[in-house]
Amino acid sequence: MTDDLLMSMAGAQKSYFILNRHNANDHRDHYYLFNVKVISEPKTVHIYEYVGHRFSL
Repeated sequence: MTDDLLMSMAGAQKSYFILNRHNANDHRDHYYLFNVKVISEPKTVHIYEYVGHRFSL
């Protein structure tokens, strides 16, 4: 599941993912935020650092 989330974030060029209210126990949208660092040697690598959680952007 972790790999799927990271691949989805990288493909959409977003620094967050959403757990929507339909899948959350408390029926609220949850946004998980990350800082993204890109390293281009020798291949392009994206490093995701978890920043925090919010209920809205």
